[in-house]
Amino acid sequence: MPAADRIGEEGRGFEYILHGMNPERILIAAEGIGLGRAALRKASAYAKDRIVFDRPIGENQAIQHPLAACWMQLEAANLMTFKAASLYDRGEPCGVEANAPNISPAKQPSSLRDRADDPWRHGLCQGIPRRALFA
Repeated sequence: MPAADRIGEEGRGFEYILHGMNPERILIAAEGIGLGRAALRKASAYAKDRIVFDRPIGENQAIQHPLAACWMQLEAANLMTFKAASLYDRGEPCGVEANAPNISPAKQPSSLRDRADDPWRHGLCQGIPRRALFA
């Protein structure tokens, strides 16, 4: 390729591509966090509304602890996402920071979704549509 047709320095194309993906990674993390928060709100509301043995199931630690763990991991992912966005906005390297929220804590939406699916799989929520998460 002629030097006049190159964008950037020779030999750094892969680095440029990876750097160009950082804002997308940050956006995907933010979307995952938003979905996780929506799922957590729905799960918390359901835990308050669902009455079993004359009390809400949300009063049981077996329900509270997984919801609290999801909240903590979503908050950690949110902080990592803000850090990555801040670094990117300042033009600083942020590849690791842009990927970190997508690796572990931001997977909480899928983990929460899987946990939320358990009642449907076991036939406990037959009257509630799954799409209610996105309503």
